[in-house]
Amino acid sequence: MLLSFLILLLSYVMIYIIFSIMEILSIFVALCCGGLIWYLRFYRRFASRELINELRKNNLELKHTLQSCDRDRIEYEQQNIILKDEIALLYQKNDDLTHIVSELSRYYYHLKKISDKMDNLARDLQQPLEDLDRKIKPFMYESEDENNEEFVYKFSDQDRNREWWFF
Repeated sequence: MLLSFLILLLSYVMIYIIFSIMEILSIFVALCCGGLIWYLRFYRRFASRELINELRKNNLELKHTLQSCDRDRIEYEQQNIILKDEIALLYQKNDDLTHIVSELSRYYYHLKKISDKMDNLARDLQQPLEDLDRKIKPFMYESEDENNEEFVYKFSDQDRNREWWFF
């Protein structure tokens, strides 16, 4: 019985040692597998390093391009604000000039009418009128000398109160 007890104890110790070795062996195998995976990953990265360097360079260029585009966008926005203010000012000036042109066209129209009337008057004055003396008599006054008549328009109170507008 002692022998069977020793065999049983020895078998338990052997099983314990075998499991301890298996545990150590499994840890060793896991470390080896991890190292192998790391090496394969490193090798794969090292094998495509030219591609990765080119991608990094392209990424850096794109970042610089994006930054320059952003700076340009900010500058264009500021210029856009300035141009909108200038456009508003020019619209206002255009309205003022439109008003001035309309006023000038009105004055031109009235001057044209006056010019036509002056032409008619000049044409009428070139023709002798029999009753010209009678028509001009209210505007003439006689001085001391009968032969020396001057053309003078006499203002009345009604003329003083009236506004003198040509147009």
